[in-house]
Amino acid sequence: MAGGGDRTLPLSDEELLRARDQILSIGPGGLLESASAFTLDDVVRAWVDHLPTGASREYVEELVEDTLDDPRVVPLVVADHEGHDLTGEHRMPKDAKTLRLVRSEDLEASRCQLRYSTQAMLAMEARVLDAVGATRQAGLAMVDPDLVEQVLARHPTLTLDQVEMVRAITTSGHGVDAVVGPPGSGKSFAIGVAREIWEQAGYRLQGSAPSGKAAVELGSGAGIDSTTLADIVAPSTPTSIVKGGLRLARADLFGR
Repeated sequence: MAGGGDRTLPLSDEELLRARDQILSIGPGGLLESASAFTLDDVVRAWVDHLPTGASREYVEELVEDTLDDPRVVPLVVADHEGHDLTGEHRMPKDAKTLRLVRSEDLEASRCQLRYSTQAMLAMEARVLDAVGATRQAGLAMVDPDLVEQVLARHPTLTLDQVEMVRAITTSGHGVDAVVGPPGSGKSFAIGVAREIWEQAGYRLQGSAPSGKAAVELGSGAGIDSTTLADIVAPSTPTSIVKGGLRLARADLFGR
């Protein structure tokens, strides 16, 4: 372990362990607080932040090496949409639209910078994917296509992509639908049209977002009463599901 018993170093062994635990955590101050993976550079910056009095380059490099060697850390390589590692022999297909991070037995062959995650984060992601998969085609929040078309007809400024998105999420029946688009592409406006459709079909919507600013934007952009995810799951807030401040029924839609 970096530092050993040398008391002249910036952090004691106990402080090093606490700092590493925080750096690798999913909670506040952790590298995975708002991301699902991190890079070597992220680890360097995190340790520098934990060393306000400074330290030698060699000391920081040793801390970083110890962190990446931690058994909780899982190295990941960049892969194409089918999960094939991007290497010198296998490049990104021209028609591919997505990249994936996957485990690999040949880390040195990767032509991209390694990313890292933790066993805890990967396990949580697996649980989320399992939960999402269990709600596919579950017949949830499905609206009569005639009503969908009636509302869409009142919004002639919607683009074809927006129209297709609104139709998809209001008729799919999935428990979770993901809407992806760059800033300014009209996601919030289109979600607002979907809200109008769901409300006319008798549903009540509750929005959530990672931050207060995002919750405000969701409320103003889509007209959905929204709060933060922290408030939704906290044990003592008025909107908490845990304490019953927010009660969701089958006729309710919840999401971000």
